[in-house]
Amino acid sequence: MKINKLLFFLGISLIWSCGDTAGKKMTESGYEYQIYSDKAGDIAQPGQYVYFNLDILNDQDSVLQTYRNNPQIPVVQIPLEGDVAPGPANPIMDVLAMCSVGDSAGMFLPKDSIPQLPPQFAGYPFFEYRVSVVDILNEEEYKTKIEAEQKKAQEAAVILQAREADVAEMIKSTINKYNKNQLGDDLKIIEGDLKYVLHEEGTGPQIENGKVVLAQYYGAKLDGEEFDNSFKRGRGYPFTVGNRAVIAGWDVGFTALREGSKATLFIPAEMAYGEAGSPPNIAPNTDLVFYVEIEQVQ
Repeated sequence: MKINKLLFFLGISLIWSCGDTAGKKMTESGYEYQIYSDKAGDIAQPGQYVYFNLDILNDQDSVLQTYRNNPQIPVVQIPLEGDVAPGPANPIMDVLAMCSVGDSAGMFLPKDSIPQLPPQFAGYPFFEYRVSVVDILNEEEYKTKIEAEQKKAQEAAVILQAREADVAEMIKSTINKYNKNQLGDDLKIIEGDLKYVLHEEGTGPQIENGKVVLAQYYGAKLDGEEFDNSFKRGRGYPFTVGNRAVIAGWDVGFTALREGSKATLFIPAEMAYGEAGSPPNIAPNTDLVFYVEIEQVQ
């Protein structure tokens, strides 16, 4: 299922730098950048790995997409001398190579420089890729970190995959009750024909537009047929609520939930994939059902 509609993190891996904080400067490749924070410390060296937070903003300074607080923080390796890939210069890498931990800056990219720009963003003259450097690791430190993360992820994946069958049975039962009008007062209306059943109420932060959410999900049709789920992959799905990176039923429906919640969303076709559908698994004008577990809200 193609939940993500935005995905324009270019092939540009990264950004930014340090220096005089007064006004914009120009990279060697001809792109404007601006320093927001310049901390004391060693800058990233060739061969080192830079971890960073990333926000993508429009010309009105509104966040369109964020990778901030994602489970997997973006990382890039500063190229060794003579090891630069052929093709156009990477303006983001130009600046990251001048950064130390704690530095933050914004790179301004004209829309014409962004390949496969989604139509809904064509009206913006430029986009700002704003980063803050979280950590810089050498090769040995990076390998140790990756090995620990992989072990943790594998253990979590095994647990999630083992739950897939139980989740499938649960959602089929919930759909059956919904189709027979047996959910009673447990079925709540969020907006229009968008409804939900709360199986377990969370105690964490309420979901709001602009929040980054990590969720497990199991998607099915009203006949109980599954078309996609995160449990089989063993990892959750992160997205920013309210920026149209997902179907409208998610953007609206998730705001009824909080961190720790477990719920089933009943999403009308017009808030899912509408008349176009999502071939080959979802036909036009298909209502959808999502069981979701909210793991993190930031």
